[in-house]
Amino acid sequence: MRRLGEKEALIARVEARLDAVPQAPPPQGDWAALKPTDYDFLHVEASGAYEAGHDALIYSKPPEGLGREPGYLVLTPFRLTTGGVMLIERGFIPASKAADLAALAPPSGAMRLLGHLHAPQTRNMF
Repeated sequence: MRRLGEKEALIARVEARLDAVPQAPPPQGDWAALKPTDYDFLHVEASGAYEAGHDALIYSKPPEGLGREPGYLVLTPFRLTTGGVMLIERGFIPASKAADLAALAPPSGAMRLLGHLHAPQTRNMF
């Protein structure tokens, strides 16, 4: 009960950001000084291109509704036209399909993405 006000404020901030008009991500020069509360769940629109061949696979249980087979979250660097690189979570791939590199390839060329920024997750024992 002591943290109820804190949790309600967090929920209100997240809901407001999820429904907000997309904006440009913070400029690269500001990144080092940002706190997670400055940008977590911020609705953004970014232009750039994926850096193919630099994907990171993060072992994970399947998201709700995608069966029982564990697999990987696919993260790919996205070079912004304004400078800097963001990691984009492109989805989940079951472990049995992770060796299919063609299935992992991001779209090529310049593009515009809409999404929400997220603060880094804390490390766990894995």
